[in-house]
Amino acid sequence: KNTVLSLDIMFISEDNIIVDILKEALPLSEEIYTSRMKTKYILEINSGLIEKLGIDLGDEVSIEYE
Repeated sequence: KNTVLSLDIMFISEDNIIVDILKEALPLSEEIYTSRMKTKYILEINSGLIEKLGIDLGDEVSIEYE
């Protein structure tokens, strides 16, 4: 709710697969966004990057921990 810029949101399953995408979430919104499928991770990036990078449902995400 305190984000002043629009975001794209990826919902990621336990097997690191993108199972839902929300583009252009409104800035300063108090709306609760949920996935249509069960997720373990959520990744928020600047609005427009999902399209610019060609990210799609079913894409695999690599998560590295340091």
